[in-house]
Amino acid sequence: MRLVQRWNVYAWSGAKARVEQTIGRDSEHHLGVATKVANGPWQANGSVGRSIAQGAGQEVGNVADAAIYNSWNYREYIGSTSASLERDCKTLFAISVYDIFNEPYTYAPHQNFPYACVSKSHGAALRKVTHNNVTYAAGVDLGPINVSARSGYDNGTEIRWTVDRNSKACSNNVDGWVQASQVDVRAG
Repeated sequence: MRLVQRWNVYAWSGAKARVEQTIGRDSEHHLGVATKVANGPWQANGSVGRSIAQGAGQEVGNVADAAIYNSWNYREYIGSTSASLERDCKTLFAISVYDIFNEPYTYAPHQNFPYACVSKSHGAALRKVTHNNVTYAAGVDLGPINVSARSGYDNGTEIRWTVDRNSKACSNNVDGWVQASQVDVRAG
C-alpha cells in the first residue's frame, strides 16, 4: 500500500470546501467450457460469464488549503526484456484503492492562481467534478477454449465550495475555473 496525493484543495474561511470521492470497481470474466467424450479430444462447448461490481465513497467538509491523499494497492511485476541492460525489469502497477481520504490531511499553502478570476457573492455554490476510467483486459487461448477477463474502475471526485462571504474563484489557466484542472477560491 502506498499513499498517493490526490488533490490540493484551495479555499478560505469565507468559502470552505466539501470534497466527495466515489470509487466504483467492476470485473467481468468469460470462461470457456470444454467437454471430452470417452477418449476423444477436448472440444469447445460454449462459455460461462461472471460479473462483479463494487463501490465505495467518502465525503469530508470544512476543507481549506489541504492536501488530500488516497491509499492505493500496488503490485510488482518482474520480467526480463532484451532492450533492458538490467537482467530483470520491475514495474509497479496501481491496481485498486485501499482507502479514501487518508487522515490527517496536510497543509497545502494557498495558491493564488492568476487567471480568469470571477467574483462570487454570498450564497453561491461552486462545484468541480472529475471522473477517471481505467480498464484492464486479458485473454488466454487454451486450444479448444478461450478464457478472458476485464477489470476496471471509475474514480469520481467532486469539490464544492460554499460561499459565505464575497470571494473570487481563480484558475490555473486562461479558460476559467470551469475548464481548469485547479481552482482556488479566496477573499474578494
